[in-house]
Amino acid sequence: MPAVIRDSHWYAVPALIGSILTVFVTRAYQGGRIPFTLEVTFDIAIVAFVAILRILSVRFDWKVPGAIKRHHAYLPLPAKDEDEKTDSDK
Repeated sequence: MPAVIRDSHWYAVPALIGSILTVFVTRAYQGGRIPFTLEVTFDIAIVAFVAILRILSVRFDWKVPGAIKRHHAYLPLPAKDEDEKTDSDK
């Protein structure tokens, strides 16, 4: 399971909110209820809103209830190709 999904900080929550808002804005544009320029403006505002939510969740340590507590981030190391080995490794 990816670390992002197990992370207790808000990552998926702002993304879900942004996705839902984007669907509403797109459907409003496709239904002729808002003009294209307003759709673009709303889309930019949604991106900013999601980014701000994510930044605030890290800054103020907001947690998702019930998420697994993680103490360290483990990032995988890239695999070493045979071509990239140094002379001392051969």
